[in-house]
Amino acid sequence: MLVMYSLIIVLGLGASSWFIANTMAEQMIRTQTNYEAELMDKMKVDINGRLQSVGNIFTNLYLKEYGYQNITDVLREEQDDYQRELLINQFLRASSNGNQFVKEIILVDYQRNKTYLIAKSLFQDWNKEVDFLHSDFLNEVKKYENEIIMTPVYRSDYLKEQDDVISIYMNIVDIFNMQKGPKCGAVIINIDPKTFFEIYDSQGEQQIGTTYIVDSKGVIYYRTGDESLDYLLKKTTGLSPGEKEQFVVKKADLVSWSGLSYVHIIDKGVLYREVYRLTLQQVLPVLVICLLLCLAAGVLIACLLGSRITRIVKHIRKIQKGRLDERLEVTRDDEIAVLENGLNDMSRKLEEYIDTIYVKDIKMKQAELRALQIQINPHFMFNTLESIRAMSISGGDSKTAQMLTILGNMFRWNLRHPDIVLIEDELEYVDYYMQLQELRFGERLEYEEMLNMEQKELRVPKLSLQPIIENCVNHAFNQEMDVCRIRIYGKNEADGVCILIEDNGIGMDAVTRDLLQQKIETDSKEENLYHIGLKNVNERMKLLLGSGYGLRIFSSSLQGTCVALYLPAKGQEEEDVQSNDRG
Repeated sequence: MLVMYSLIIVLGLGASSWFIANTMAEQMIRTQTNYEAELMDKMKVDINGRLQSVGNIFTNLYLKEYGYQNITDVLREEQDDYQRELLINQFLRASSNGNQFVKEIILVDYQRNKTYLIAKSLFQDWNKEVDFLHSDFLNEVKKYENEIIMTPVYRSDYLKEQDDVISIYMNIVDIFNMQKGPKCGAVIINIDPKTFFEIYDSQGEQQIGTTYIVDSKGVIYYRTGDESLDYLLKKTTGLSPGEKEQFVVKKADLVSWSGLSYVHIIDKGVLYREVYRLTLQQVLPVLVICLLLCLAAGVLIACLLGSRITRIVKHIRKIQKGRLDERLEVTRDDEIAVLENGLNDMSRKLEEYIDTIYVKDIKMKQAELRALQIQINPHFMFNTLESIRAMSISGGDSKTAQMLTILGNMFRWNLRHPDIVLIEDELEYVDYYMQLQELRFGERLEYEEMLNMEQKELRVPKLSLQPIIENCVNHAFNQEMDVCRIRIYGKNEADGVCILIEDNGIGMDAVTRDLLQQKIETDSKEENLYHIGLKNVNERMKLLLGSGYGLRIFSSSLQGTCVALYLPAKGQEEEDVQSNDRG
């Protein structure tokens, strides 16, 4: 059991780890992608600002910031060499000092074959071994008109320090004939790529993806990571479906004259590996500790509950052997105590149920025996009465013959009806009996039946009403009473129906009434037929309808007697009869 418990915990923790890792990976991808997208937007704004600040230098070539002249005027017009050099150096120095990204700024005067150099470094100068005016680099510059051109990173071998730079250059044309006029010269601005793209270096530590600055030909100007993802930039047909699942690629254009774009590529595999690394380093130890704690708790619980479970199992085996009278001792108030109390209640109820069925069977047999004791064989009685009636008719005794006819009808009714009858059928038998008594008592006996049809459709054991009415006639009246009245009526109550048989006889005191009620409800060896009749009716009703139903006697001295039959309502009465039949 403990092994199974441990296996379930291991599987549960393993599934939880897998779910946590995948959830963390997906969440990290979304979070990191959103973060790096925001970061790239900020970088785009910043790099565009830097490019624009360099581009403004070329715009200033045509602005008249030096008296009445601009740089194009200075190069085009003839004037003092000293004054020209002073104005050019002043422009170059102002442009260099006003932009932190400028490393060197060079102006070439094509007409006079002169070059001007302003550098941030005090040790920078021309490389004496290279003729810059006839270099391949300057020849490449001269090919273009007045557009701004940006080069990839290269080594400036025409300078003394020969650093890696990016050059941004533009030819200067006559401001009055810019389309076809001669080129006056050129301005070349060298920028340090490390300084220019330093924002990517500072932010790159916070990003997992790789950022590229590329031109339209796919030439890489700058990258933040290694070369492992460079092949994706060279794909002309786009990413394959598998690559789209693995990589997140975002692209945006920079300042139009630069021809540059930035591309940001995120490899999801790197994020997954990072999540799994964190899982192994942080989550897995926690899960292992939880597993060990769960196992320790399981062992402790097994030790604490093992003895109590064993005791419950032994008690269940006793119940299986029929020892229902034994009970578990409940010493605590917990879940196992609920189980112990449940077993005790089950044993008690099972014992009560067995006793009830056994006692009920005995009482049924006793009631049947008593019924046989007070009943005479109807077949024999019917045949005998037929003989007596025939003799009475032949002798001219019509009253006796009439009584025998009624008595014969009563025996026929007894033979015709089953053990359980409707009250309506039972009243038919009562009518026969009252006809006999009216022949005996004449007008001194009054009988009234006041039940409605719903009450008449209730079912009762056969011969339930007649014995009660017979007791009224034989025991409630005396010779001094002028009229003996018997009335049958019903009352609908909340839990059933009450059929009442009421007389105006001599009644009985409370002691006699309670003693009679006790005798008809308890086992007694009383042989008094008066008691046997009521007891027989009461027991048969309880056996048929349930212990909650039966007879109840109400009486006071000289105030008459009322016997109440408590019955279930229509529908409920059928359920009670069926359930007792099954019992």
